[in-house]
Amino acid sequence: MAVHIPDLAIRSYLGHEVRSTTGQLLGHIVDILADAESAVPQWVVVGLPGLLPRHRALPFALLLQTARGLVVPVSRTTLRNSPQIRLGSAMTARQELDLHAFWTGH
Repeated sequence: MAVHIPDLAIRSYLGHEVRSTTGQLLGHIVDILADAESAVPQWVVVGLPGLLPRHRALPFALLLQTARGLVVPVSRTTLRNSPQIRLGSAMTARQELDLHAFWTGH
């Protein structure tokens, strides 16, 4: 199960834009979720642009720091098709399994 992580170095990612490798804005980082036992960051929660609040989790390992900022090798469509995340609560084991299944296939 993944939980919110308070570590300051990791939390410095909060608010940063996330872009695809083609430069398309995917959203902004609104939370970082870590493994409950090891506290290792596992997921980056991205707030998608738009009128309705929507949040998706990307594997933390996909984040690439570049001169252009944070980039992930993911399209906007793929991110929007990934399982939705609810802010303010720990991720359940089922949600994490669904995320792993989705991102393993992409």
